[in-house]
Amino acid sequence: MEKMSKEQLKKFLLEKELFIITNESSAKEILFDLKIKTEEDGFLTDIQTGEPVISNDDEELSIKKFGALLPGSRVFVKKNIAGYSQYLFEHE
Repeated sequence: MEKMSKEQLKKFLLEKELFIITNESSAKEILFDLKIKTEEDGFLTDIQTGEPVISNDDEELSIKKFGALLPGSRVFVKKNIAGYSQYLFEHE
């Protein structure tokens, strides 16, 4: 598979129901485009509000635990099977 440009990747993400990110540096770049920054301590913060990013299980989320997001929304899922399962169960 040929490598996608940043614009092709964004278009692809918008077409998916759940986008899973496995590479931390890619996650940081994509999240920054979505106005989410990674603080020095690793926790994620909304650039516009200054508020911490909260995961789908209502906990502050770090870049190490970030696993997926729902394109076009602010639903952030932790990088573990329980996080994915909870998300799928709640959005069935």
